[in-house]
Amino acid sequence: MGTIFSNLNKLQIVGLILMIIMLPLFIYAAHIWNLAHQSKFWPKANGVIEIVHGFIGSKRVLLEYRYEVNGIAYDHHRIFFTTSNDYPLKRAIQFKKEYHQGQEVNVFYHPKKPKMAVLQPGRKDGVLVSLFIGIVFFIFGYIAFFDQYLFIEIIQLFN
Repeated sequence: MGTIFSNLNKLQIVGLILMIIMLPLFIYAAHIWNLAHQSKFWPKANGVIEIVHGFIGSKRVLLEYRYEVNGIAYDHHRIFFTTSNDYPLKRAIQFKKEYHQGQEVNVFYHPKKPKMAVLQPGRKDGVLVSLFIGIVFFIFGYIAFFDQYLFIEIIQLFN
């Protein structure tokens, strides 16, 4: 295995590392985007907010809700599909105002995996940005690996 990498220059190794790192991140973001899109068509169940906590000075909101599908109770926390667990502070404050303990809500659940659910179907904040960043860095890695001269020219454009 050492002989495979011994034939690569440093730029090719960097390009290979970029591609290896970015490909799974891109696939994850694409999967989240797809789930967000599908969630618009999921069935809904009646649910109840059990816990709402905002962390002071933080962008996190801990929210848990309970719902029932076919006589089985489920607990979940996802408000909508996103690639991050943090929200902009303004949005975190909005969620804390919008949801309160004991509140009845519509829960949209995956028809084949009822334990997967969201409160706001179709919403995918930040996912397209993650997809774009993943594609850009993967392409940079690809160019660095297969065409170092083009990569150097691109880098020089930014200097």
